[in-house]
Amino acid sequence: MEEWKEYKLGDICTKIGSGATPKGGKEAYLGGDTSLIRSQNVLDFSFSWDGLVYIDDEQAAKLNGVEIATGDVLLNITGDSVARACIVPESALPARVNQHVSIIRGDTSLVLNDYILCFLQYKKTYLLSLSQGGATRNALTKGMIEDLEIPLPPISKQTKIVSILKSLDDKIEVNRKINENLEQQAQALFKSWFVDFEPFKNGEFVESELGRIPKGWRVGCLDELCSFISRGLTPKYDETSDELILGQTCVRNNIVTLNNARKHRPKTKNEKWVQQWDVLLNSTGVGSLGRVGIVYFNMDNVAIDSHITVVRTSNPIYRHYVGRNLLSRQLEIENMAVGSTGQTELPRDRVKVMTIIIPSQDSMIRFNNIIEPMAISMYNNIIESRRLASLRDTLLPKLMSGELKVNEIA
Repeated sequence: MEEWKEYKLGDICTKIGSGATPKGGKEAYLGGDTSLIRSQNVLDFSFSWDGLVYIDDEQAAKLNGVEIATGDVLLNITGDSVARACIVPESALPARVNQHVSIIRGDTSLVLNDYILCFLQYKKTYLLSLSQGGATRNALTKGMIEDLEIPLPPISKQTKIVSILKSLDDKIEVNRKINENLEQQAQALFKSWFVDFEPFKNGEFVESELGRIPKGWRVGCLDELCSFISRGLTPKYDETSDELILGQTCVRNNIVTLNNARKHRPKTKNEKWVQQWDVLLNSTGVGSLGRVGIVYFNMDNVAIDSHITVVRTSNPIYRHYVGRNLLSRQLEIENMAVGSTGQTELPRDRVKVMTIIIPSQDSMIRFNNIIEPMAISMYNNIIESRRLASLRDTLLPKLMSGELKVNEIA
């Protein structure tokens, strides 16, 4: 460690600062060419395009003080997502941040931005405890960030450390993009078969309450195909537990991710523990209500919280069909919500009686023969990414502390 020098983060950065949100709620985002990055866009080690909003030139000008540069580190500084950090992708620029996100820009003569990101992830547990220091809401102040002590090796060693960790993240990102492409293909296949009826156009059709459908098919309610439709648990969070609980931020981009899962005190396992191929619906609040995701992973220690409804098919032949059907109806599901602004929720009884076309068994078998290999590929990519993330998380503290030398890694 003799080559390493200790600095305060504020002494090796040319910028540390957060922005603001235009007044007026969702309607304030007037659109334009400038991204306004919010805490929901900042995940651990990765950037989420889900829910990214845009502001016009006049709004952007008011936030010129928090204009993002290529390679800037973004750190969430308030709320439940505090201490999540990532590098902004160049394709998101031009961009600004709101008051819940801080820009951290290193002095390139001393430190790599990627190294700062690795350091923040290494110190995440400490940052979480720091953010809970007596305030009613978790928060990291600019002073807290500036005072973080960071042991810094020479740039050449930083480059090697970053290269090792980034190679794992790059493969995780490749898997994510592959799955995104497979997801788009799967949804296009569903539309071709069950909205446009392309494979059945030469056959006989009959009238139904949902329009003309192939003969031998019928219209029913969702609960005819499902054995379980229910809201989740009210968790007791416990960072020492091995049990995970999924919240609304885990339902993103048509799939269910464990990136934002929290640990909770185990309860007796029941049907509210997630199973592979379950469909999850965000069921409370505004913004993400109605969002749908499919569970691809297969784990026995994951539950859902009370803000999510789980939909589970009774007959495996319908498991891919039901998920794809609900993904295609997210706006409809959102519009089923009841309650006042900010207090809206999705009633389970309304979900149960959603009308749904019930195709013939033969068409289901043919559809599954095509969709199943795609689903399995997505599952395998998710499993590999979890393994890579676990390896990264194991190497991170050893590399950042100097315990493991970069020349010791093959």
